[in-house]
Amino acid sequence: MPGLRAPQVIHRLRETRPDLRVLVLTAYDDNELVFGLLEAGAVGYVLKEEALETIKAAVRAVARGEPWLSPWATPRGRGSRVRPCSMRSKATQPS
Repeated sequence: MPGLRAPQVIHRLRETRPDLRVLVLTAYDDNELVFGLLEAGAVGYVLKEEALETIKAAVRAVARGEPWLSPWATPRGRGSRVRPCSMRSKATQPS
């Protein structure tokens, strides 16, 4: 749907198909985006960088009607790979 963002698309799809189960596969791990997608009606959220087996497990879980949230989208999962900007070395800061 041109001009619409993912949460808007999910919301519109769920309006017409309430039984539709949406799993979002994305490269973005922004908390605001995750919450927006879930509020719009997504049942699951998984990152493209996840292992293939994890992505397969997410697809199967959502197909069964079970929610799925990538571990990287949770504070505990992010804590092991993301540090506040003030703690990053210049070499690891995005340019």
